[in-house]
Amino acid sequence: MIMGKDYLHINAGMVIFTKYDPKTGALSTNPKDKRICTETVEGITRKKTINTYELANGNSNYPAGVYETGVAYQIGITFTTLNSETLAFLQNAPIKKGSGTIKELVQTNIPAVAPYEIEALGKIVGEPTILDSESTPFNKGSSPEELESMEYVVIPGTGDEKDKIAFSEEDAGKPITLEYVFEATEVEEYGIDKNAVNPVVQIEIIHETLSRDKTKRYKNNSIISRAQLTGDIDENLARQHAPTTLNFTAIEPIGSQVVVNRKTEIPL
Repeated sequence: MIMGKDYLHINAGMVIFTKYDPKTGALSTNPKDKRICTETVEGITRKKTINTYELANGNSNYPAGVYETGVAYQIGITFTTLNSETLAFLQNAPIKKGSGTIKELVQTNIPAVAPYEIEALGKIVGEPTILDSESTPFNKGSSPEELESMEYVVIPGTGDEKDKIAFSEEDAGKPITLEYVFEATEVEEYGIDKNAVNPVVQIEIIHETLSRDKTKRYKNNSIISRAQLTGDIDENLARQHAPTTLNFTAIEPIGSQVVVNRKTEIPL
């Protein structure tokens, strides 16, 4: 079905990524190779670029002029939320879950009133690093009862209790930078190998539109045959969660169609 241009978008849609089997070249049927994104999609853009080169001095076979060398398609999908599972999937990075250690780094203040203690996020591994506002390090003290200024001591938690870091009364209210490693019962981890190649995926975009007079509603499918994640990947969280755009480049499709668009009318 040919899509008309006389329509209004209801939503940006949802996205499904499916990997291709690198051995057979066929679309994988393994459930692990399919990622149905549950994240919120803010927008989807598609761009077609015709690549050319200019032949300044031609001959009888190739007259001077501008020649087309190929067509490139770029797809940008903007997520208002983005899960680490999606990033890992698109980079062929398996996610591991289990107990492990995590580092904390925070700027805070020693309590102004007793007890002069800061609760850690778990059991502390090794010794913390604690700096005052002038980047002068605190020293490890002997016991909570005998702490002097610029000293600390770790008080181990009993059972499931978290460790605490105790300070001297002389340092009450002092701003500090605190770094330590703690034990966590559930750690999610994925790593990117230096020689890793992003997988080839089929991208399916499912969204709805209305006719311009709002009397008809359509279910739309857009299928990008084969594409790869490209460009910069921002894995940092903005202070206020900013939308994240993943960019893809369409590669040689199976057949001649890089993108296929379908729609059908559904009840209003």
